[in-house]
Amino acid sequence: MIDICVIGGGAAGLAAAVSAARASDGKASIVVLEKNSEPGRKIRATGNGRCNLGNTNCDDFDRVRDFFMSIGVVTRVTEGGRAYPYSEEAASVADALIGAAKSYGVSFTCSAEVTGLEKVGSYFRVTYNKASDKKGAGKNSKTEKTLEARKVILTSGGKAAPQFGTTGDGYRLAKSLGHTVTRLAPALTPVETKEDLRDIAGVRAKGKATLKFDGKILLTEEGEIQFTDYGISGIAIFNLSRLMVIPEGSGLKDGFDRYEISLDLCPDMSPDEVRRLLGKESGGKALLNKDEPDPIYSIVKRKLADKIVNMANGDKDREAELLKEFTLRPSGLKGWKMSEITRGGIPLSEISEDMESKTAPGLYFAGEIMDIDRPCGGYNLESAWITGMRAGEAAAEK
Repeated sequence: MIDICVIGGGAAGLAAAVSAARASDGKASIVVLEKNSEPGRKIRATGNGRCNLGNTNCDDFDRVRDFFMSIGVVTRVTEGGRAYPYSEEAASVADALIGAAKSYGVSFTCSAEVTGLEKVGSYFRVTYNKASDKKGAGKNSKTEKTLEARKVILTSGGKAAPQFGTTGDGYRLAKSLGHTVTRLAPALTPVETKEDLRDIAGVRAKGKATLKFDGKILLTEEGEIQFTDYGISGIAIFNLSRLMVIPEGSGLKDGFDRYEISLDLCPDMSPDEVRRLLGKESGGKALLNKDEPDPIYSIVKRKLADKIVNMANGDKDREAELLKEFTLRPSGLKGWKMSEITRGGIPLSEISEDMESKTAPGLYFAGEIMDIDRPCGGYNLESAWITGMRAGEAAAEK
């Protein structure tokens, strides 16, 4: 019988393990069960390998910064309040968390896929398949094992980025102990469009993106916009995708028909300023002589300028309109593999303030498995650290 079993060795799980070990002064027996061959795999890839671990605009940022400083991670703050390890190397964050956990006596069992979780009286029985550590052993070389723990912290993540092992296993485990799961959907993900954008695939532009539903503005985000062979991407687009929910009664085929995304490719200029720069003060039709240089090529990148010029057919007023309102019709979201987070999960109404289950006392939650999703910029990782710390401390104290 161990004191605490942490299911999932990702961001929330590692924060929970370190916090639980500290709260017990290293006296609690803590085991982390990790599905991958090593813990912290997703952390190493986050933020394009830089790990945007928090944001100064979060209420708990000071606590997160102090936590990382305590395990030897120095942070730096960049534009938009985004915090990174000073090295801007995500691996340094994962290594520090794992090292801190081990220094307090936390043990790790990797290549362990949890298949069952049940409460037996005052403790929990955890069933998992342990893959063989022997070289040359086949993929199906697994042994079923059980572990008994006084407390369990479930931090197995959501369904986003399944290539890192997050395939929604934790939802099934939570349901087996009486919890519900809200509707799941990929979020912070690229958007597919009905328009064919293959001719400008690879182009990046700084601009403002506005999401509309039935003509009503839902959200406007400013930042980098990336054009792809399937649609649009970039941080501004990711944040819009959080609000793109398929309406009740609609399916994947027509679920995004009522949405529209408008791109302002000159957000720091008024429509009149754009027209003036293009050589037309206001109103009327102005057709450019084919031999004249077109100022649009100094405003946006050549591929994008070519597309706008072709769409406008030489009409300078139309070029100005397209620069200020390049409208796209979404056809879908790119999906789990390219999404950064999961929208939906265990409802917060079923979890206490110290992250304990109201349905199965002794069970705690942290991280993406819960129904929490926040915008890009370090907010989601910050949520994982904070909820992991709370769950770890509460489990150890009880």
